[in-house]
Amino acid sequence: MNAHATQQAASHLRVVPDAPSLAPPGDLAAEIAVLSAVILDREALPKIIDFLRPEHFISEAHRRIFEAAVDLFHSKQPVDTTTIGSWLLARKRLEQVGGQRYMGEILDGTPAPKNVRAHAIAVHDMWRRRQMMALCQRLAIGCAGVVADVQRMCDDATRSVAAIGAQSPVRPIESNEDALTRILKDTEEDPAPASGAKPRLTGYPTGLYGIDRILGGLRRSAKTTIAATTGVGKTALAMQLAVRLAKQGVGVLFFSTELKREELLRRALASESRVSANRLRDRRLSDRHRQALRDGAATLKAIPWRIDETPRLTIEEICAATKAAREEMLLVDRVPLGMVVVDYIQRLEPSRHMMNREKHEQIGHASRAFKQLCQELDIVGLELAQAKDAVPGRKAEKPKPGTGIADSSKIAKESDDIIFLLDEGPVAQNDPRRGVEAWIPKNRAGVKDVGVSLLYTGDLYTFTDPNTPGGDFANPSRQYVDQGSGGAVFDDEGDR
Repeated sequence: MNAHATQQAASHLRVVPDAPSLAPPGDLAAEIAVLSAVILDREALPKIIDFLRPEHFISEAHRRIFEAAVDLFHSKQPVDTTTIGSWLLARKRLEQVGGQRYMGEILDGTPAPKNVRAHAIAVHDMWRRRQMMALCQRLAIGCAGVVADVQRMCDDATRSVAAIGAQSPVRPIESNEDALTRILKDTEEDPAPASGAKPRLTGYPTGLYGIDRILGGLRRSAKTTIAATTGVGKTALAMQLAVRLAKQGVGVLFFSTELKREELLRRALASESRVSANRLRDRRLSDRHRQALRDGAATLKAIPWRIDETPRLTIEEICAATKAAREEMLLVDRVPLGMVVVDYIQRLEPSRHMMNREKHEQIGHASRAFKQLCQELDIVGLELAQAKDAVPGRKAEKPKPGTGIADSSKIAKESDDIIFLLDEGPVAQNDPRRGVEAWIPKNRAGVKDVGVSLLYTGDLYTFTDPNTPGGDFANPSRQYVDQGSGGAVFDDEGDR
């Protein structure tokens, strides 16, 4: 193209009028409705705290007021105009929001506490619209400049849009047509494997052959409860499953109410490196041990998992942290959140609106809310629970779902699968392993009231299944991680 043609083409581009300056979208009425509901009804904030954050408000004053309400809620203080005013005054922000006069004007609005979630979703949707607008502006500026790699630019834009889309507080509803198509597709798979073959999995594999044969893996949208008395190894099993999933490219979030991060990582390091925790503690390490520890640490650093050791957590705080971690993993680690572990359910702080209820009601509420979280986000929920101690002098019986778990029968009621870990004692003299039976009295996907014999190596915090044919089996394919297995049998690659 000659110079004249180039200039002419450029002139055609210039005749396109500049895009009008667009004001960022917001809904001040919805923001006021949310704030008035939060101030007037103590049960309003728990309904929205899992997804709504101060930065979602377009009004700076509303952001400050909501920030104060959330902080007061987490501190277990009353949330009203007086406490919010004092919180803002202490931080020299009261005048910035219009003083107590504006707080009163908010209450003069039309409060609708019963509709607080709908109003909060409207506020959140406006924030997402502003996020999309800002993204489009950045993309437009980037496209107008020098672009070295167009495909990379398109891929980055796609991921950014998907990340905003994934932050919806409203889970899309699957149509009957789509669900029936998925069910029929599952029936086209090969029949169940014969005895001794690898299990056909409908969930993430645990790596423990007998458990996977019965449960079919850890299923998304389901809550699995692992119950045991102190010292049998429920936390070790949970860590083993968490690391295994994370090594397969699945994001894992581990909430610990009992053990600190360092202790959990020491246990994970002992298991991953196959170096005894006693050697690690006493520093009786050879060069081979140190190299194994370095290799194990490198693996644990690289996998997408988070440990939250925040003390005195409520289930509402767990829900909020989980949704924030889900967004972070999509943006930073580029992996989906696949599993959340709560260790353990009876140690959670009571929700604020449940503080005057009986303990079994508080625990039941937390367990039910955790299950609802797993269903909403379509993730695996792994809930650890303290089992009841055996009664001295009474013949030991297999624990039952409703009576074997301490403090609340509602834990079992809200669980899809339950695994009791029962200590069977040392395998043999001078053998560090102990026999542990994984007793499964509840399984909504298949057989129940069955036991699986496991071996637990305490100084490595590792469970193995001695009846695994041909050794450990299979990581899931990437297809399952992204979309669900549909009953696929996994490749024979292993991860040891």
